[in-house]
Amino acid sequence: METPRIGIVCCAAMQHEIKDILKNRSSSVRIYPMIPSCTFTVRIDLFRHYIDKSVSENEVTVLAYGLCHPELLDLLSEYGQRLVRVGGDNCWEMSLGLDDYLTCIDQGYWMQSKPFLTLWRTETLHGFGVNSKNGQMLRETGDFKILFLKQAADINLTFDLIDGFAKETGLGYEIKDIDSSYLTRLLTNAIEEAIRNIPVTKEIYLLDATRCPESIAIIEHLDVIIYKIDVHTKEITYASSQVKNILGYNPSEFIGMFNESGTMPMRSDLDKNRIITERWDFLVKCLTKGFQKPFEAEYSIKHKDGHYLWVNEKLNPTFANDGTLEYFVGLIEKIDDRKHAEEQLQSQYEKEVNLRNQIENQMQRRIELTRALVHELKTPLTAILAASEIVSTAHLQEPYSDLLRQITQCANHLDRRIEEMFDVTKGEVGLLKVRCHHVESTQVIREVADCMRPEAIRLGCSLVEDVPLMMPRIWADEERLKQILFNLLSNALKVTPKKGVITIRAREVASSLVIQVFDTGCGISVEDLPSLFNPYRQLGNLSDNKGGLGLGLALSQMLVQLHGGKIWAESELGRGSVLSFSLPLPATRERSLL
Repeated sequence: METPRIGIVCCAAMQHEIKDILKNRSSSVRIYPMIPSCTFTVRIDLFRHYIDKSVSENEVTVLAYGLCHPELLDLLSEYGQRLVRVGGDNCWEMSLGLDDYLTCIDQGYWMQSKPFLTLWRTETLHGFGVNSKNGQMLRETGDFKILFLKQAADINLTFDLIDGFAKETGLGYEIKDIDSSYLTRLLTNAIEEAIRNIPVTKEIYLLDATRCPESIAIIEHLDVIIYKIDVHTKEITYASSQVKNILGYNPSEFIGMFNESGTMPMRSDLDKNRIITERWDFLVKCLTKGFQKPFEAEYSIKHKDGHYLWVNEKLNPTFANDGTLEYFVGLIEKIDDRKHAEEQLQSQYEKEVNLRNQIENQMQRRIELTRALVHELKTPLTAILAASEIVSTAHLQEPYSDLLRQITQCANHLDRRIEEMFDVTKGEVGLLKVRCHHVESTQVIREVADCMRPEAIRLGCSLVEDVPLMMPRIWADEERLKQILFNLLSNALKVTPKKGVITIRAREVASSLVIQVFDTGCGISVEDLPSLFNPYRQLGNLSDNKGGLGLGLALSQMLVQLHGGKIWAESELGRGSVLSFSLPLPATRERSLL
């Protein structure tokens, strides 16, 4: 049986130790070292990127990395049996074993290994040096000291190096020689488990050009530019032939321009300098610190014929089997269509924002105009109402007393119409509010009916109540509920002829209170029903009647909806109308507590 390809995604602090442990498997093992998240800020996407890379390039993937990243466990659950993690919560436990690790913790040791003293010395001292908060905390406890875990292969870990690091942290130290026996056992167990998990009935296809030479031909026909950067010179040594189709240059011209960064034909010198700097920093960090998040940039570049196009560039490090950085692979993809779509979307968004701002400004101006109009109308109206109230105490004789009564009624009517106009305006812009509390629905209905009955008698109509003696309490704004009922009854009085009948009915239906107003008026046509609750709309059959501004029903609809209810109308020409609205009732348990 052919030896399966094994990918080891590991903490770079253990890279050389793992490489030495697996030297007898070197032909079948590929190591993917990850910088330690206990020292660096590592995004979970970086873990996902290199785990995916290992899963796609190998038949077996093992993770030798501690749980020092808070999102790592959630990520690992996505891979199931495709990934096996080496036991242990951190690198030190994997190297020492659980018992020895816990003993070191109990004795107040802060464990370190060679990479933290050499490769990541600056970052480690930045977090735990003499002047850092973490370092001060360690020293203030008085119990912590450094324990350097020294492998047999750490020939360059000198006393001066250790002593100098300890002085920069202000802590004492000890050196402990360790071997790889425990980590060897963990790795062996994890690899064997992963091999057992390989599906026996499923053929595995790996992304490996060395095993599949035809993949090189496939790469040459992809609609992207693929290039390779040498780790020593940091210059491009290869570019795919697609550079001719995408940018118009032959590969040698492209390589020359790319390596001579000053002649990169970008649209903006600012973009050119930024991209060159970011790409160079990425190369250096990968070579000096280990795995980094893949480099990615979007920019506008000049085609050989002179026009500009948008491209997306991605750059990744590629590692040899032993985990050493071998070369960088880059990919440049044309994204003109996407950028144009984004620009169109951004343009539409900006237009929408401008339109929204215009509408909001118009709404604000409308509110201000309505408020000013209400003020101008109500100021003299208030004086008229006050004067008529004073005059009413003078016990005038007819016909002056009747004229005074008409003046008062008309002034009060105008005052209500002004209030409705202002309420509707507030409702249209979302400023209309209700203040709800527990309300006795039966009492409210009877009070409104009693107030409207004299007007019905005056008009020669009958007002009938069909309301049960006991109705549930509801959660509502009492004054606004009365306003809804007044509006519906007023509408019914406008359309009901003499000797006609108006009925107000209330019933508990399912989880709602439904209140209905029936009239025996002329009815409403099917064509007019959909616009019945529109503001400033007078229906044809009301044009000769005493309709106001056409705001009562529109305002009623707004108020019902603010209560979480619904309002609707049913009618036929010549057969009267039914205006109904529903309000939600509190839950059964809540009602028992009302």
